Amino acid sequence: MAFLLGYGSALEWLRMADDEQLSAQVFGLSPLSLESGKLRLNRYLKRLSTLTQPLQLVVAFSANRRPSAVACCHAVSLPYEDYHGLRITRGLYCSTPALTFLQMASVLD
Repeated sequence: MAFLLGYGSALEWLRMADDEQLSAQVFGLSPLSLESGKLRLNRYLKRLSTLTQPLQLVVAFSANRRPSAVACCHAVSLPYEDYHGLRITRGLYCSTPALTFLQMASVLD
């Protein structure tokens, strides 16, 4: 189970990341792995405290979207394709720059 930062949160993290973080290995995350609990999210909040809240996370299915003061969930738009993420820490990933571009293109004019 993993969290995937997406959309504006991914863009913010990518802008703040250093070269070492940006050159980290890219992991393929199947849509089914993009689920996790609220308790696990609380563990990562300190590490992500510099990002604008609510965090924008990607989840595998619309049914897994949960309203929260700390997270806004977007359902995966390409259900049969693996999503790729840069590993921030175990269980926490950021959308790749290319995927972030596609995500932002879907919400901006």
